[in-house]
Amino acid sequence: MKEAKLLADKLRNLIENHRFRHIQKVTASFGVASLHKGDVPRDILKRADDALYEAKKEGRNLVKAAAQ
Repeated sequence: MKEAKLLADKLRNLIENHRFRHIQKVTASFGVASLHKGDVPRDILKRADDALYEAKKEGRNLVKAAAQ
């Protein structure tokens, strides 16, 4: 999960620091989750989505990892 969080943070930084034409500033939040044995697709998506909402709740422009 560490690698996924690092990648998401790199993407977040690239988006935040890119100067888009006609737009003042763009930010992004990400939620990342790891696959657990026995997961079905909706399980990992739910954990990632919950982590994303935590990032937004904490002020946006963040990367949050789902609880193990």
